[in-house]
Amino acid sequence: MVLQTSPTSGQLLHFNASSESEPPEMPSLNPFFVPMQRASVEIQAKIWSQILYFAMCCPQREENAITGRLWPNRITGPRLPMLLVSKTFLKLGLPHFHAHIWLRSVSKEALYTALQSGTLKPMQTFTTRVEIPMSTVIAIAQHSGNCLAVMRLAIQDQPLSQPESTRVFSEFSTIKRLHWKGVVPFNLEPNARCPPDSLSKLEFLSMKQMDPSLVTILAGLALPAIRVLRCAPPSNSRPGCPLEWEPLLRAHGKKLSEVQLTVGVLGEICEQLILLDLCPNLTSLEIITYRATHLAAPPSTTIFTAQHPRLSLTKLKCTIPNWPQKRTAGAEIMLRWGVFLSAFDLGTATRASVPNLREISCCQWPIHE
Repeated sequence: MVLQTSPTSGQLLHFNASSESEPPEMPSLNPFFVPMQRASVEIQAKIWSQILYFAMCCPQREENAITGRLWPNRITGPRLPMLLVSKTFLKLGLPHFHAHIWLRSVSKEALYTALQSGTLKPMQTFTTRVEIPMSTVIAIAQHSGNCLAVMRLAIQDQPLSQPESTRVFSEFSTIKRLHWKGVVPFNLEPNARCPPDSLSKLEFLSMKQMDPSLVTILAGLALPAIRVLRCAPPSNSRPGCPLEWEPLLRAHGKKLSEVQLTVGVLGEICEQLILLDLCPNLTSLEIITYRATHLAAPPSTTIFTAQHPRLSLTKLKCTIPNWPQKRTAGAEIMLRWGVFLSAFDLGTATRASVPNLREISCCQWPIHE
């Protein structure tokens, strides 16, 4: 050994030799241990409820409603077995179980019955990919209107002869994000209209395939918290019933920070109005094209003209869902997009209207590949 051959090294090293022995055994668990035995019933309920909140993936399910994309089942996992553990888990877990509903294939009649009978606990988010009748929306408003924060609706179209009362909107006192899809006429008579302070907490509004009466109703509301407006339907309304966006933008344009519009809607607005003057505080503008109507062509740069430079606009996003398949058409559209984007070069009149524009997004590439 080195200690025997080198006395100097032996003087420098100091150590204690440990005898080889088995590691100590862990004491056996108490089979009669009761968690939180000395805590009050109220404290136990709060702690178990918080545990079930995360165990039943409530944050992920809430994110599903906001983004509109479902988490895989392997991540969220089954939730029903947790309610079968005990009566305590059933009582505390049922509100979490019903807090975030995503309707895909369940019977619409079963949902309406559950809302009317009270077997369904109050909801915080509601998403449906299945078209439901307006009567179910009214039942949701009466059932969870005072606690619902996010709602994604797909509603069955109704004939013009059956207009609905707008008072249903006054029931949604806590709604923050509303996604609307459905051609439903509303009664515009004064005695059937909702109060002007309805939807007072609404921050995000997305509309797709709606009746013009809905735009009129929303333009008449105060909507003090509105910040994001998305009006990008592939088919705006009923044939022969053009939508008038001017009242909506005049009423709420100054409060908006993000707007999403189609090329067609922008063209209709900018024929008589100046978008950046209607929405002077925009920070982000998204333009969507549709091949069926506009051949994926860019809008006119005149939409960026304004009486004064708009310093708030920093981001422009161009979404092209369908690019022309034919090579000649694609080359022509690409040339037109090149002209459109070159209008934002330094020194141009368009760039002078939006001097703080920092980002132009035309496509997204995944960064996790």
